[in-house]
Amino acid sequence: MPGAALPLALYRERSVGREAALAALNDNDLTWEIIYTCPSLTGVRPAALAGLAITPLPASALIAGLRILGVEEGLPPLPDLEFAIYEEARPDEAEAGTTRETMRASFETARLSLSLVRETDRESLVALERDPEVMRFLNGGRPTPDDGAEEGAGFLTPRGGEDDVWAAVETRSGAFVGWFSLRRGREGVGELGYRLRRDAWGRGLASEGAIALVAMAFADNDFRRIVATTMAVNSASRRVMEKTGLIHVRTVYPHWRDPLPGSELGEVEYEIAPDEWEAERSDPPQHRTRCV
Repeated sequence: MPGAALPLALYRERSVGREAALAALNDNDLTWEIIYTCPSLTGVRPAALAGLAITPLPASALIAGLRILGVEEGLPPLPDLEFAIYEEARPDEAEAGTTRETMRASFETARLSLSLVRETDRESLVALERDPEVMRFLNGGRPTPDDGAEEGAGFLTPRGGEDDVWAAVETRSGAFVGWFSLRRGREGVGELGYRLRRDAWGRGLASEGAIALVAMAFADNDFRRIVATTMAVNSASRRVMEKTGLIHVRTVYPHWRDPLPGSELGEVEYEIAPDEWEAERSDPPQHRTRCV
């Protein structure tokens, strides 16, 4: 509609590409409205595929079903951007080992012992994905290949050696019960994940491990926010997020080429910030929703 605000789907955090696109729109006196934000490419691209919004993406992210808009559609060209890869200056090996051991390598809860996954965990990790109920809300219950899911699957398939996935064993029995993950994103955003064996369900182990991981993230690291997502119909996973203290912030409706049953009800996004975490630890409420 002529004169209407352009609907935009953007990365949630500030980025060079996001700021360049908004600057180009402002320089050309175009009205825009951000209708959807997400911390990852896998979130903003479906919004464009569904025809809900336009989104600035690198040319390498163009897939079937998307087209490049430009001057003919009344949009300004975007500038060429230059990127380089950097990493934090590494401390000496002794210091690095101490930091890993005290902050990330292992921790315990009342009933669980968690440690970063190793190659020796591979058999247990693969077996976990052989249970169709465990994978029901991820890929419809299909087993994943031994070498992991294909790129772009949208879910983790750890095989040992990852530095952001912790294997969880029941301390009393020593039995493997599943894993927890906290993947660092842009500007201190951490994405919480977990996957437990079916015989560990219903015992509060998922929320117990998740609470400990979030507490460690806020206490020992510089995370500004922890986020988690699941299908709206996955009530068990949503209960874990709520018991952990995360707040429901939005429901989105991505377009899926191969939709799972229940996907028409959308994906829910939960998150929590450090101040909210501190405020709610003494009396964690259930089913909170924050307007954003």
